[in-house]
Amino acid sequence: MRITEHGLLMFFYGSVVGSVITYYVTYYNLTREKRIISNVRRQLGHLELFHDLTQREYDKLQFSRDFVSDERILTFYGWAQRVTKGETSKELRKLEPTSLAAEVIICEQLLGLSASDAVQALLNCEDLDELKTLRRKGSN
Repeated sequence: MRITEHGLLMFFYGSVVGSVITYYVTYYNLTREKRIISNVRRQLGHLELFHDLTQREYDKLQFSRDFVSDERILTFYGWAQRVTKGETSKELRKLEPTSLAAEVIICEQLLGLSASDAVQALLNCEDLDELKTLRRKGSN
């Protein structure tokens, strides 16, 4: 078998293309979790405005990075993704995993409600202002 200039050039181009693809796939996979965490935290900031939170709860959510850990956010997001993408009802498929994860965090961590309460709240509200009707356990 004879190695020609053309064959060497094709091998070089193939190596370059393979390296570039590998780099971008690796970069995408490494930053995926960071993007998920950032998106859920941003959604937390958005949804907190629609809840009737006390000043203490608002400050806790707004200013405390320890309020919810990155690992916990990824756990909530994974659950929300399974719920919204799995073989569930059509209503659940309408929910966006990032919003659902953020709402579950607010309900469980601040309001003392369950994940099913968060799901029902998002399904039943036509406007996000209706989330103010969610009440803490024991406040009724």
